[in-house]
Amino acid sequence: LVGGSLAALVLWFYLSRQRQAYVQGFAQQFLPALDIIVRGMRSGMPLIAALDVVKREVAGPVQIEFQRLLDDMSIGLSLPHSVERLAERVPLTEVQFFSIVIGVQSRTGGRLSEALENLAGTLRDRKHLELRIRTVSQEARTSAAIIAALPIFVTAGLFLFNPAYISVLFTQPTGLAV
Repeated sequence: LVGGSLAALVLWFYLSRQRQAYVQGFAQQFLPALDIIVRGMRSGMPLIAALDVVKREVAGPVQIEFQRLLDDMSIGLSLPHSVERLAERVPLTEVQFFSIVIGVQSRTGGRLSEALENLAGTLRDRKHLELRIRTVSQEARTSAAIIAALPIFVTAGLFLFNPAYISVLFTQPTGLAV
């Protein structure tokens, strides 16, 4: 019973790590794929053809998911419904935004290439902001680690250069209390 539970836990952990790596790989490749779609549509290509170009040109998780998207459409699902299924399979806000843009544009009409270009710009700005936040927070964590290590290094330096000065902390009752 314990062995089976442990094996199930290890399997669950492994599969969740694989899924996380898959979604992260998709996230890294999605913005370039969106740029390919926008460029294709601006050159006069229909959306379905632009999605097919992404399927052929981009490797990895994006290729797999766009193949599934096109397969959904080939069995008769509408484009908005197929993109909604993509958003369900890949739980990223970027994909949800993409699904919303496709859905709204299919109902209301308009220039889809402009809407997708605006989405790509927004996603690019969002990614840039996330990187800035990560950089600033990393600077704060590094500063905190340096400040936390400083007393240890000062104590070690005093012990090496002037042991009599620091030995008060270890020999006197007041030093021991401190």
